[in-house]
Amino acid sequence: MTLRQRILQFFHDRPRAQVAALLAPGLTWLLLFFVAPVVIMFVYSFMPRNIYGGVEAGFTLEHYLRFFDPLYLTILVRTTMSAIFCTIVCLLLGYPVAYAIARGGRFKNFLMFLVVLPFWTSFLVRTFAMIFMMRNTGLINFLDGCAATLPIHERGAAPVGLMVCGIAGTDRRTLAVAASIERAFPRA
Repeated sequence: MTLRQRILQFFHDRPRAQVAALLAPGLTWLLLFFVAPVVIMFVYSFMPRNIYGGVEAGFTLEHYLRFFDPLYLTILVRTTMSAIFCTIVCLLLGYPVAYAIARGGRFKNFLMFLVVLPFWTSFLVRTFAMIFMMRNTGLINFLDGCAATLPIHERGAAPVGLMVCGIAGTDRRTLAVAASIERAFPRA
């Protein structure tokens, strides 16, 4: 019996070994590149900072106590409100688009193509395009000085960028929901 046949016979006789062999590469990758860095960061979060910005041996809760500083709480509230606002706007804009695609008839494939088209470009490239367009010397602020356009400044740029980059994903996610609605239901 060759080595190959013995290995195949081993896995044939032990179904649990088959499962373990199939899961091992993915779990190893996950442990090395996700779980280990998170554990390292968690341990570092309890270590005091040294004068150069790194950490040194010891134990402290200083970092977690600083979370309750008014500055950080303000940032947390602002970030949470921005995320809620962006989610609501993406749903309000994305669901009608998904519904139109679901009821698109012969244009359904073309409309889906238009939704998937932004994914052909990297998310990072789309984000940098938004930064270029909305920064102080960007295209939108340049046009704002030349014509009647909506000014987008520091506070509005991040939510608009999040919505533009996230709307295509919202369209795709809500498409399944919109397609499952029976045609007779909207008439009721």
